[in-house]
Amino acid sequence: MFRLKQRLEGPTLGDIPATVRESLGSLRLQVRVKPRETVAITSGSRGIANIDRITPAVVAKSAANGTEKVRAPW
Repeated sequence: MFRLKQRLEGPTLGDIPATVRESLGSLRLQVRVKPRETVAITSGSRGIANIDRITPAVVAKSAANGTEKVRAPW
């Protein structure tokens, strides 16, 4: 038996919050999700680099669209 470690290289993003805003903007969610509607945002960190920067950017974009935030206990 031997130990194996896999390292996957992927593209890098310079400005993660801007990329998140642009990506979410292209989905046109403001057409389907109206202001003052409640939206749940979930995330998992397995294998996602910079999740600590991506998740707040998603929350900020959602708030900019006027959605209500709610906290869900674990």
